[in-house]
Amino acid sequence: MPVSKPIVDSICVQASCLGNPGDVEYRGVHTATREVIFHKRPMSNGTKELAEFLAIVHALAHLNIQGKNIPIYSASETAILWVRSKNLRTNLERDENNEEIFNLIERALTWLKNKNYTNAILKWDTSAWGKIPASFARQHPLINPCLQTVKQLKTIESSVNLTVESSIEQRVNVVIYGKTYPVKEQLNKAGLSWNGKAWIGALPLDKIERLKQLCSHYDLQYTIIGDGFQESRLARGSRPLPSSKIAAVNRF
Repeated sequence: MPVSKPIVDSICVQASCLGNPGDVEYRGVHTATREVIFHKRPMSNGTKELAEFLAIVHALAHLNIQGKNIPIYSASETAILWVRSKNLRTNLERDENNEEIFNLIERALTWLKNKNYTNAILKWDTSAWGKIPASFARQHPLINPCLQTVKQLKTIESSVNLTVESSIEQRVNVVIYGKTYPVKEQLNKAGLSWNGKAWIGALPLDKIERLKQLCSHYDLQYTIIGDGFQESRLARGSRPLPSSKIAAVNRF
């Protein structure tokens, strides 16, 4: 019998691939709060399923270190199967362009075969709950990233026992720079101001996720500084931004 609501004290993972194969990245977020727990920056010439697999193992390793026995949700049945079987199959050929992702796969498989874990790995019910909270949703920048129906939103909201107002009231400082001309109107409407070099401002948390998706879509750089955290994105071929406290290191 299908579960009517997701377990909100959990981690959701999702991967994004620009092309197949192409540049891939993945991340894990807390299902209830949408807090980004880890984010692996883009790797070249990979596939979405391989990145989905790595995302689950990264979440397992992270929770193992934290000593937390909470579930992990993924929308990829293939990746879940690979993790459970501690093995995978891919037609992607290994070459110098994708050495990073294959090295991570080897480390992930070794971790799975040498570690015991009790975390449940569950399939996210997209048809009932809408897009998984970790979704990058790049095809709709600065628009509701999850695109849930009203019924799906009510299902999620009724599962979360949180004070939404306190999350919305918290504001973070944002700096966005790069080739921003195509999106200057969106950035202005979002509440940012142009200072001659970058778009800057202090925005509520509920606007940040959409801005991050816009930056990913247009390959813009950003730095976000909030209470106790800092997150940055580096555009391809650009100099490094200030270091981020969002966990991006490999946990396996």
